[in-house]
Amino acid sequence: MCMKTTILLTKQILNLTLISKLKSILGLIFNSKFNLKFNSKFKSKFKLNLTFNSLLVLILSVQCLTFSYSVCANEVGTDTAISPTRANDRHVALPAAYFTYNGEVSTTKHQEFLALYNKFKDNPALSRSKIALQRALAFFTRNKNSIPKNCGGDTEATISPNGEELDAVKKIENQDFVLLTDYTLPNPTDRFFILNIKTGQVESCPAAHGFGSNEPIADCPKENRLKCGERGTKCSIPINVGNGVGDNSGLTSRGPFIIDAGYKSEKKSFNEGQPATQGINALNLRGLLANVNDRALERSVVFHRASYAGQECSSSAGCPAICPELFEQYKDKVQNSLMYIHTVEDQNRRQPDC
Repeated sequence: MCMKTTILLTKQILNLTLISKLKSILGLIFNSKFNLKFNSKFKSKFKLNLTFNSLLVLILSVQCLTFSYSVCANEVGTDTAISPTRANDRHVALPAAYFTYNGEVSTTKHQEFLALYNKFKDNPALSRSKIALQRALAFFTRNKNSIPKNCGGDTEATISPNGEELDAVKKIENQDFVLLTDYTLPNPTDRFFILNIKTGQVESCPAAHGFGSNEPIADCPKENRLKCGERGTKCSIPINVGNGVGDNSGLTSRGPFIIDAGYKSEKKSFNEGQPATQGINALNLRGLLANVNDRALERSVVFHRASYAGQECSSSAGCPAICPELFEQYKDKVQNSLMYIHTVEDQNRRQPDC
């Protein structure tokens, strides 16, 4: 976008009319060329001849660079209404058009999003997660009262793995919290966040990703490759995400989910760690994007506590698995709220999928 703008500006500036006018003005000052003479301390004489046309090209080049830099520097602010002052903020480029309803952009919704984003963006815990934060809050703001059916996924009635008929997800019932998992950050750093929409408070802890998302290891950036002894090399970020092919794919899925009812699992890893499990230790997830994350229930991809969360070389079976302390603290508070999983695949998208 910035490069295209620069080209357009260059064409606009370098037109014959402008050149003609500049020639006339400069021609009055300079008699088609000027000479600059100077002596070095060694008494060597140099003569610099700048012809009128060379000077003109130089001036125009400087002007082009100045104008293009000005446009590039302000380009983010143009379509986001955010005036970024730090490098991280420059990546936040959500177009206002994302908040379009029935063919018209909702200024009210856009401003609501900006206010919510500004409420959290300076929190130190989120300093490396500006893009993830922006995507999650944009989806929340736009769709909290009515999730459009064109998202697909569980916006249609569905059947749970145990045969229970589940109603369609029509809105985000619990609007007190947004749960964000930023899988562009490496394990075992804090990359799971609970955002308290009312107070602006942020809680964070490590989160494991699916073992199937570690492959192919050749696609994993070198700085993210972990030597894990007999288990070989793993990637500290999920590089291969998907909707799962078979129950044992171990793939992490991306995008928006609604946190559904919880249950008590007998799996050892769900019950280990401190504090001890009290009641439910896992919460079902309902994916909201067709062919992206809508097989979460079928694959038994759930939000759960795990004693291995935060261990460098540990992985889940595709679930967002977090530290037991934070799960126990919030498991009853976050049901029916939004969980947004952000991955490297989302990093260059201008806006959420729906």
